[in-house]
Amino acid sequence: MNKILYLTKKEIKAILFSPYTIILWLVYFSLFGYLVLSQINASHKTNLELIFPNLLIIFLFFIPLLSCKSLSDEKKNGTYKLYVMTPTSVFELLASKFLSIYVIAVLAFFINLLQILCVRVIGIISFRFIFTSFIGFFLISFAFVSICIFISAIFDHHHYSFMVSFLTLLFIFALNTLNDKLPGALSIFYSQIGLFRSFTPFANGVLNGFHIINYIFVGVLFFYLTHLVIEKRWVE
Repeated sequence: MNKILYLTKKEIKAILFSPYTIILWLVYFSLFGYLVLSQINASHKTNLELIFPNLLIIFLFFIPLLSCKSLSDEKKNGTYKLYVMTPTSVFELLASKFLSIYVIAVLAFFINLLQILCVRVIGIISFRFIFTSFIGFFLISFAFVSICIFISAIFDHHHYSFMVSFLTLLFIFALNTLNDKLPGALSIFYSQIGLFRSFTPFANGVLNGFHIINYIFVGVLFFYLTHLVIEKRWVE
């Protein structure tokens, strides 16, 4: 556990202070600020039910961009050999990579909450919606980061990793918008397990136990699959 925390802190520092991440954060927070101000100008109040679901669209770009280099560059640059030759286990390496990206993603949303609180005087903000939406983002980020890191482990170049990660999340989002047009049984199935559809109760101020388990299951599943990929491609 101590080694995982040490590696995670090292990864977070390396990510946060890189020029790539600084530019990414500037773009991300600029887009979110524009989203909030546009919504305020349109309705003269802050409507969290509109802001948080729309923020997920920004996350379609943000998380793939944040995670695309996590494992693909290790393979491309050959630095993964340093981990193989040290006592660091595959689980410790993967856990540190995952936690570093996940902590930064959650931190970004936490800063978004502070931005919203700064404009609280413009409209009435329900702290119940803030709490449930934060839990929702906490969980959906868990699933998104796990999926994107899995894709990063497959490819040797971060450009391919980003494109496939983005297209994967975009496909999941498209299923959400096209859910009503899907065949009956498939529509019912996706309405229950869809990652974007599962966020709706949280955005409406409701904590749903089934959707919480759904996000955790997806996150753990892709973490396990990533572990298998690393063992296959790096260790052997």
